[in-house]
Amino acid sequence: MDIRKGNAKDPKHAALIKYTQKVLETKGNISDSDIEEFKNAGYSDAQAAEVTVIIAQKTISNLFNHINDTELDLPAAPEI
Repeated sequence: MDIRKGNAKDPKHAALIKYTQKVLETKGNISDSDIEEFKNAGYSDAQAAEVTVIIAQKTISNLFNHINDTELDLPAAPEI
């Protein structure tokens, strides 16, 4: 539940959350220091790129599902 709220006890997970939020907030216009902070937490350039790909995949699937009114076949996540 904490991760869904943007909180993590593990510092590496916290860095991933912070980096992902920064990419989303800036629409990808992150600074070199944002990337360095992410990498200093133990992540690689490839993993930074993977965050971008995952955001893109989620965005396109959400848009597709909204346009096509896709019926969800999974239970809704609990409210946070």
